[in-house]
Amino acid sequence: MKPQNLIPAFISGIAIGSALIYKLFQNDKTITLTVDTRKINDNNIEETTFFGTCKTIRNSEYTTCVKPGEKIKWEVKALDPNGPRVKFVKFKHDSGNDFFGNSRPHPNSNKNEINGTISSKPGRIGDIEKYSLEIEVRYNPGGSTKTFPVDPKLLLTQN
Repeated sequence: MKPQNLIPAFISGIAIGSALIYKLFQNDKTITLTVDTRKINDNNIEETTFFGTCKTIRNSEYTTCVKPGEKIKWEVKALDPNGPRVKFVKFKHDSGNDFFGNSRPHPNSNKNEINGTISSKPGRIGDIEKYSLEIEVRYNPGGSTKTFPVDPKLLLTQN
């Protein structure tokens, strides 16, 4: 390698290494809620909504491990992209420690996601926050809507 190429190669190596280290240690978590918008009703919320790819865990038992300062993003999507649309309406603390403190998560402008950051002092390791995500299903463009609660948990694993 020519000497004039060493400096750009060195700088590129540092940039790539820094990006990899940042990705390795960043505190971001994405939680995806999938909704069968064609079938959901008040009597089958547990059977028609699920987190990730596994339908075997009840929503009330679905627990995400979190740590102080971690950024959490909830996404909601319809099981059938051509079916009725779904969006978040609100995030509500139900019981246990309030891991978000004064920075309560709210749906963003497009309502397909909610963002929040765990506070720097949310509690003790092993503490749990139970919360609800309220979703709204729109059955046709400009048509009727219906809201449904989904109630997972957060578990503090490090402080």
